[in-house]
Amino acid sequence: AMRWEWRPTWALFRPLAAYGAWTSISNTVNPLLSYLERFLLASLAGVAAVGYYTGPAEAVMRLLVIPAALAGALFPAVSAADGHLATRADGMRLALTSLRYLVIGLIPIVLLLIVLARPLLRLWLGADYAAHGTAAFAILAGGVLINGLAHVPSAYLYGRDRPDLPAKFHLVELPLYVLGAWLLIRAYGITGAALAWTLRVSVDAVLLGIAMWRVGGPSRVPAGE
Repeated sequence: AMRWEWRPTWALFRPLAAYGAWTSISNTVNPLLSYLERFLLASLAGVAAVGYYTGPAEAVMRLLVIPAALAGALFPAVSAADGHLATRADGMRLALTSLRYLVIGLIPIVLLLIVLARPLLRLWLGADYAAHGTAAFAILAGGVLINGLAHVPSAYLYGRDRPDLPAKFHLVELPLYVLGAWLLIRAYGITGAALAWTLRVSVDAVLLGIAMWRVGGPSRVPAGE
């Protein structure tokens, strides 16, 4: 009979614990960053404003299913390629290729949503929603494009064993987002909430993109990429 012996490998425990801790921090803070503007909107502009904001927001957020699926496939590929220099270059190539596909796939959809924001809302939710939520819908559509692209560097960093970077970015963004969202919602209401979310994901995308480039390194990008 086969015997199994449990022998803890303490050399592996520390990096695994650190990876799990940073991932837990990011998973805790990220929902706050995703929905905080709605709570502030309810507090500053009333519950009715949240209704006008939530419908368009939930509709356009469905587009994030596409980059989330792509990131889910990219993560194990980058993680498996983290062994030596040649395969790391393959990981960066995969990340850049994923970004290209997302740009090609998402930009036409987002542009269509922005151009047709008012008639789509009028047809789907009625004239009242269209009057209040068109600007927010268009702004959020642009934000979803940026946030969708940010899934790629995020997955790359997790695959390269750097979950600390997204978590640190989120911790820095949280208090700034609270202040920015409060100011924008107080000034512009529903449109301000959409602006706050879009600005936050734009900053996050830039930080993640820079981090991916620094971790991957331009020297690891194959020729022709």
